[in-house]
Amino acid sequence: MAAEVINTSAFSKNTTETETARSNYASAWGTLLRRGYKVAPTTNQDNHCANYGQSYRNRTGILIPTGSSYNEASIVAALRARRTFATEDKNAQLILTANGQLMGTSFNNSGTLTLVANYASANGQTAQRIQFYKGTVGGSSVTQLTEGNGSYTFTPPNGSNFYYALVTQANGDRLYSAPVWVEQGSAPSDTTPPSVSASVSGSSGTISLNATASDNVGVTNVEFRVDGVLRGSDASSPYSLSFDSTALADGSHTLVARAFDAAGNSSNSSTVNFSTSNAPAGGLYNETESNGSIASANVVSTAFDQIRGTMGNTTDKDYFRLTVAAGERLDIGMTGPAGTDYDLYIVNSSDSTLAAGESGSSTESINWTNSGSSSATVYAKVISYSGSSTTVPYNLTLTYTPASGGASFFENTADYTINDNSTVDSPITVSGRSGNAPSNLQVAVTIYHTYRGDLKVDLVAPDGTLYNLSNYAGGSADNLIGTYTINASSEAANGSWKLRVRDNYNGD
Repeated sequence: MAAEVINTSAFSKNTTETETARSNYASAWGTLLRRGYKVAPTTNQDNHCANYGQSYRNRTGILIPTGSSYNEASIVAALRARRTFATEDKNAQLILTANGQLMGTSFNNSGTLTLVANYASANGQTAQRIQFYKGTVGGSSVTQLTEGNGSYTFTPPNGSNFYYALVTQANGDRLYSAPVWVEQGSAPSDTTPPSVSASVSGSSGTISLNATASDNVGVTNVEFRVDGVLRGSDASSPYSLSFDSTALADGSHTLVARAFDAAGNSSNSSTVNFSTSNAPAGGLYNETESNGSIASANVVSTAFDQIRGTMGNTTDKDYFRLTVAAGERLDIGMTGPAGTDYDLYIVNSSDSTLAAGESGSSTESINWTNSGSSSATVYAKVISYSGSSTTVPYNLTLTYTPASGGASFFENTADYTINDNSTVDSPITVSGRSGNAPSNLQVAVTIYHTYRGDLKVDLVAPDGTLYNLSNYAGGSADNLIGTYTINASSEAANGSWKLRVRDNYNGD
């Protein structure tokens, strides 16, 4: 699934991410690709000095679809799909597409192929060089295809080809994308696109995005786009995607499913309108088994202030994942079945105790305050010290007391004209907040513009730091409407923030 292309010194004692002794194995990776191995690039710090992750900034980036849970299963699925990139800068990312297919994908093609390298930096770096590399399975070498501005259209030679992107930043750091594997045919033997329809099951919590697709040869993949934003895909029938609807605002939304076949043909479903309505404050969350570990914890949004569960036996454990805003206090009360002694804890992601209730009775009350400058993920943990019941539940009450301070939502509803080949800013002044911005800052964008692939969209922090939201993505579709999450915890919350939109072309 993966091959190491960049490494740092195994015996470095550096802890400031400035190690100069580094190795590059891109040529060995190329040999594997030429021999037919479908492997994506990774990088690590082969440390023997107990300072893993500290000697240099190199990281392996793993692409998990928006809306999917970040857990072991989603990470393994991404690795198996070869959706990775290797970077020497932990604040940069690189995503390669080929005719709209995501890196790591194998597909058949006839006619032209368009490669697009989507590069972004969270700390103001720029791409000094963007190179595309090519090779053939069974070939003798991997060579540069072209160097340019990040997009290249050409007709590949017939046969089994692979392509990847290499971006070199102005500071010299490099990023390698996963390849795409393209089986090029001489003439389009199949020009019939798939047929596809879409549906949505559910309106709150985890909902199911569904598609029915067929093709005269065979469907290879179905993508799901909610409000125009790609949320994930499924390559196996029945085609579906589990999606956390709490990532959307309550109200009306749209779903479009796009189906692909092996010849590169694709088609969209009709737009499906659906609504989300997650439980308001005062909602009751019912435990779902199994949730006996941090990894399998039930995710309980702040829309719920009650949890109901059962202890199946005296070795049972229940975990519930909670989000506590910066400065916020979380109070949890528990009432268990008569005659039992259930204990209640607030723990972190390492299962270390932050607060404990061990009074020796069936009732407990604990609290914890998030003293950090960004939201924190903690877990309510319930265990049985003695007694259990599968029929009489225990009940938890959750109370979130916000930190004192100003508003948490700011907007600018004024309209700004986006002229061809120009840049425009939409400013927002944030005041009355203390400390830094959160690590999960939500940025809602509504842009009406024909051919949204012309647009580059950045959030500009008060100190001028750029956070890329969209980098000429979306092809020929119109309008860019969605919500993006960025880590802005290094930025002061107060000040003038700007949404910056750049139109890079004329004639629309």
